[in-house]
Amino acid sequence: MSATTARPRNVFLVANNVEEVGGLQRVAHNLAQELSRRGHHVVLVGINHHPDKVTYVADPLYETFTVYEQREPKPLPRSSRAGRLKPSRRRYERRRQLARREAIERLSGLFRSVSEGIVVNMQIHAMQWVSAADTRHLRVIGQSHEQYEASRGRTAASRGITRRYDGIMRHYRDIDLFQLLTHEDARKFEKDGLNNVAVMHNPLSFYPDEVSPLSEKTVISVGRYDPQKNQKALIEAFALVAQRHPDWVLKLYGTGPLEEALAAQIAESGLTGTVSLMGPTDKVQEALMESSVFALSSDFEGLPVVLCEAMACGVPCVSVDCGPGIGEIIRPEEDGLIVAMGDPQALAGAIGRLIEDEELRRRMGRAARENIRRYSVEEIMRQWDVVFDLVER
Repeated sequence: MSATTARPRNVFLVANNVEEVGGLQRVAHNLAQELSRRGHHVVLVGINHHPDKVTYVADPLYETFTVYEQREPKPLPRSSRAGRLKPSRRRYERRRQLARREAIERLSGLFRSVSEGIVVNMQIHAMQWVSAADTRHLRVIGQSHEQYEASRGRTAASRGITRRYDGIMRHYRDIDLFQLLTHEDARKFEKDGLNNVAVMHNPLSFYPDEVSPLSEKTVISVGRYDPQKNQKALIEAFALVAQRHPDWVLKLYGTGPLEEALAAQIAESGLTGTVSLMGPTDKVQEALMESSVFALSSDFEGLPVVLCEAMACGVPCVSVDCGPGIGEIIRPEEDGLIVAMGDPQALAGAIGRLIEDEELRRRMGRAARENIRRYSVEEIMRQWDVVFDLVER
């Protein structure tokens, strides 16, 4: 890549919200902090507040801004007569549209507070507000953090849901740059007619001085309890693992709508005490350091940051092949294992290999920590300098 100017810029990072527990939120806060450390003036923008506010950075160098000072009003149901709106619904919609216009003007006012700068929109939903706001004096970069097939509604958890793909084609076609997490996804969007695609990986949130001793008989997974993360499949696989290794446990960190269903599955499978729902955590590094294997069973992923974080801690990973990003992170049989989706026996077998073969576990853990350096903060920040220069030409 070419040399960069690395001069200070005004940078706005925009997401649906910047307060909840989530991999993207962690990436957003860490990126904001690292850009600020390099002299940029950074504002981290959330469209809405989230009720479960999490602190990701203890002493942030960046500013935060929320477009809706209160949560965005949700629509009321339509009447059943020919789809016409009830009078109460019409009044509500007028108030909602007024609130939206005020929110867009509030965002425009933030953007107009600088004479030049760069907007990095990190989520597709948030792009609706960025597109409507005044960005004429700014450069705009859009991102998608999920795989192409999920955006097209072609995975089990996204079947038939194409609104994110529609949003990309509507709002990202004419912006300065559209960033994907993998080269395969970039090629697919380019084939669909977008000529502004590029690849940008997320930087590691941490690269600790120490690594996990890999001595705890613990398998860990981190992710929201929802269909995309598919912890159901991991619990099913671990039921097979537990038959051969009853002294090992599985800890699932997260929160979400499937918590009760997963708890019921654990109880019905006779895994109480063996598989635990740990709830949300903002101490991912500490949890990883107390584990010996990381497992990912998602229905789809872009480039899962927690997989990279596990490798940074020297924890070998087992993942289902749920997107092109998995193969870009894990080098099979060198620093981790990849198995086919929809095969609980294969997932159980891969976890079992790392449990039973301590030398393999430690060798893969060492290789994982070394190989994941390519996503170091220093390397990714260098790439951001190149990107900033590129869009300002």
